[in-house]
Amino acid sequence: MPIKVIIENNVACERYSGVTISGVTVGESPKWLKDRLVSIGQRPINNIVDITNFILHETGQPLHAFDADAIKGGTVIVKNLPGDTPFLTLDEKERKLNSEDLMICNAEEGMCIAGVFGGAKSGVTESTKKIFLESAWFNPTSIRKTSFRQQLRTEAATRFEKGVDISNVVNVLKRAALLIKEVAGGEISSDIVDVYPAPKNKTQVAIKYHYLKKLSGKNYHPDAVKRILTSLGFEIIKEGLDELWVAVPFSKPDISLPADIVEEILRIDGLDNVMITGSMTITPAVDENILKESLREKISGYLTGLGFNEIVTNSITNSKYYSDEQLAGTVKMINSLSVDLDVLRPTMVETGLEALSYNINRKNKDLQFFEFGKTYHSSQVGNYKEQEHIALYLTGESLPQTWKSKQAAIDFYQAKGIASALIQLCGLEVPTFNQTSSDEFSVAISGTVNRQPIVMVGEVAANKLKAFDIKQPVFFY
Repeated sequence: MPIKVIIENNVACERYSGVTISGVTVGESPKWLKDRLVSIGQRPINNIVDITNFILHETGQPLHAFDADAIKGGTVIVKNLPGDTPFLTLDEKERKLNSEDLMICNAEEGMCIAGVFGGAKSGVTESTKKIFLESAWFNPTSIRKTSFRQQLRTEAATRFEKGVDISNVVNVLKRAALLIKEVAGGEISSDIVDVYPAPKNKTQVAIKYHYLKKLSGKNYHPDAVKRILTSLGFEIIKEGLDELWVAVPFSKPDISLPADIVEEILRIDGLDNVMITGSMTITPAVDENILKESLREKISGYLTGLGFNEIVTNSITNSKYYSDEQLAGTVKMINSLSVDLDVLRPTMVETGLEALSYNINRKNKDLQFFEFGKTYHSSQVGNYKEQEHIALYLTGESLPQTWKSKQAAIDFYQAKGIASALIQLCGLEVPTFNQTSSDEFSVAISGTVNRQPIVMVGEVAANKLKAFDIKQPVFFY
């Protein structure tokens, strides 16, 4: 008996299609499939899930596979459930739903947070013999809000919230179903169910040739413009003496203005083909705060001469690196890009350790990095403090082994010496160092000039290094 699909919220879900595949064998994926997923940083799980991930990256359309025998009542209903309804997701966590969270339900209960994350009860397991494969179009705004509310920044959610091609939903479903049949066996045991109550019209945009010349700087022949646009999937609706009307393909949801059409034409024709005029008018730049930049350049030159490499790390980082006490004064992101990037860093140590860990895991163990960066603090909402730093990270050997000298490991005194030299390079007096304590360091000293603390040198604590999978001493300034 085919599975029936009902869309109750046709604003958040404008199209939903699916097909049933019976007699599948859930197991390990073939080598070619696993190799392709690993090459893009994906972890193979099983042949059904791996195919949905493969198709996602091949076409840009997220898919979801349900255990068809778990779809109670043989009906898929796309709707919203009451607020605070508990729902157990695939990661075995119980989440409280918001009344605006779109759900994929069966006749009795929710099975999946639509476009975001699957449920534990309807997921594909090794015992699954029949699957219902979903391909749908969900409203980008709805998906983004749900993703942030539930703190589930999944690959599927990020694709849906940017807009997927609503015209390609069924084509992708067919492609995935045939690939599942090839890899996991079984038979396609139902017709494709395609519920599309209000087919969307393509966005229409008018572009004037004189506007194209004004914005691009090049006089394009109308035939060249039409050739470029039709090759990209645009449909020519009508054309006038100085105007062209085009219908935008559904695969380009970000195009709605004449300037967007100009960008597409320039992208394909190439910026190198835009002629540069014989003369250009520019306004001379006025350098401000040149002393600060000169000092940074001086410091950079000194450190690179010592063998350091400059790094630039993301000031948005992961809150799990910090204690509750640190997080109390941390600036938190309202609309974070992911669950791993949700706060502005309160210290420089952690983002530098990320860079060290990345290199050490790739057999680059002798490292000397420096970075100009900022830390951020907040005492209350609306009261924020930004502070500039220079940070040094040292680990491994300072000198390679040669025929006349042995390897010399970087130690605490080398870090202290570089810190002292840098302070003097900036025109300050030799700092006075005193031992201090910090949760981030096993040993630490604080340097003061005229009783003002300006530097801290320390060996990063073992528990901090363990969090970044670093198994060698690291010294921080």
